[in-house]
Amino acid sequence: MTRMWPFILLGIMIGAAGTWMLVSEPAPSVTNEPENEEWTCGMHPTVVRDGPGPCPICGMSLVPRRVATSVHAHDRSPAQIFVDPATRQAIGVRTSRVRRGPLTRGLRVLARVVPDERRETIVTTKYAGWVEKIFVNETGQVIAKGERLLSLYSPEVYAGQQELLLAVRQGNRALADSAKERLRSLDVTRHQLNRILSAGQAQRAISRHSPGDGYVLNKHVVEGQYVAAGQPLYYIVDLSRVWVEADVYEYDVAWLTLGLRATFRLAYAPGETLTGQVGFIYPTVDETSRTVRVRLEFDNPGLIMRPGMFGIVELEGHPTEDVINVIDSAVLRSGRRNIVFVAVGDGHFEAREVSLGRAAANGRVEIRSGLRAGERVVTQSQFLLDSESRLREAIDKLRTPSSRPNPSSAPASRPSSASPPPRPASLPATAPAPTSRPASSPPEAER
Repeated sequence: MTRMWPFILLGIMIGAAGTWMLVSEPAPSVTNEPENEEWTCGMHPTVVRDGPGPCPICGMSLVPRRVATSVHAHDRSPAQIFVDPATRQAIGVRTSRVRRGPLTRGLRVLARVVPDERRETIVTTKYAGWVEKIFVNETGQVIAKGERLLSLYSPEVYAGQQELLLAVRQGNRALADSAKERLRSLDVTRHQLNRILSAGQAQRAISRHSPGDGYVLNKHVVEGQYVAAGQPLYYIVDLSRVWVEADVYEYDVAWLTLGLRATFRLAYAPGETLTGQVGFIYPTVDETSRTVRVRLEFDNPGLIMRPGMFGIVELEGHPTEDVINVIDSAVLRSGRRNIVFVAVGDGHFEAREVSLGRAAANGRVEIRSGLRAGERVVTQSQFLLDSESRLREAIDKLRTPSSRPNPSSAPASRPSSASPPPRPASLPATAPAPTSRPASSPPEAER
């Protein structure tokens, strides 16, 4: 047994040496980025120092703060910030790719049916007279072109007929031609003149005929009525083709062009869709509603659309050319500037100012400058990144040589941690202690 003791002691010594080597070996680093230590005030985070000491504002002791610094920090732009993966996951940072392609915007607006102004007609006379007979005596009646409306007796027209007949009987060709031109200027038709010449006598009443097809929307005359020259008698409208007027907001007008296809749906005719096109875009803006009136033209078979009806117009805006565009939620709008955060890789994000263009219907907006196709922008939690960027900017300003104390002179100017905080210059360094004595104790002179 005594012979085994040397071997037992040798084994114990070897085991102890191996254990000491394992414990004394430094642990491998789990961080890929070195850390710098800064000292700041819990009440005033803008105060940043390289070492401990009191806060120059409130006098509280500065506390250490570790700041991760990338090994490539010298290559980063001052506008970039770093967010570690755990923080990105916690705050829900999401990114989207910047695209290049055409944009379009669909419009859906309320519209009303109005008559086509180019198909409206007002029937009047160029002479005064009395209504002898009315042939179209109902409002809303459908009439055809050339149909008789009414007959009028006019002393002026009757005298012109007698003058024509007298010139013909006398063989005065020049006078006859002059009388014909005068009657034609009073809207006496060529057919009526030929009938007067063939009959050889003047007609008491001259008929007025419809100038076109349509509906009588207004009638302003009755039998026996005296009418003056130029007085409206009938208002006739051809409704085979109508206008549809829609009010579009001024920021949507850029998507509209003449000839753009449009569809129109009426509430009383579900499933019925009419197809037309943009015929005119008015040049003015309504100052109350800030809208621009757009006129659309539609065929109206079977009078399915009647003036005064309302319906829904759908327009598919004219597509743009291939443009840089991003999701609209990626843009932070401050009123004066538009900012996006670009993911530059390795957890770094860069704030960029961009110039915006037109907004599309699919939630994307045109970027005129500031981004390139293929980059990735932050679409969620960018407000937190913006706050961090502003805080970093404020800290960087404090670190500039003009505002940051000289490191060589810092120990001399920085008060020690044990010394009390400096007092304002207007107050004395020490205040005299107030004397106190009992209220019942009389003064020394009174004793």
